[in-house]
Amino acid sequence: MRLIKWLIRPYEISIKEMSYLSSRNSDTEQKEEKRRINQLLYFNILLMAVYSLFFLGSIVYIILAFIISWEGLLVLLITIPMMLITRSVQENRYLKRRDAFIKNDPNLIE
Repeated sequence: MRLIKWLIRPYEISIKEMSYLSSRNSDTEQKEEKRRINQLLYFNILLMAVYSLFFLGSIVYIILAFIISWEGLLVLLITIPMMLITRSVQENRYLKRRDAFIKNDPNLIE
């Protein structure tokens, strides 16, 4: 259960972020801010696409390892660290800099 929560955590964060950014986009009137919010929305979509690619790749290669042989698990040496890096970027970099990027004010970085 804990592994499943760990695997879906980036999806939960992105869904919350996209709803937050969508509501913030409708609240603001400034054109520059709207453009930056839209960029962050696209960034979230791309981040989830990359994470999904590695996640699905991991599942496919685990299944292939049972069909072919144990060498199929060697791909996990690439996909699992890449999933960790993607998750780390989302939690440690993106979330701390989001508001500073929207307002274009480096002093807002947490």
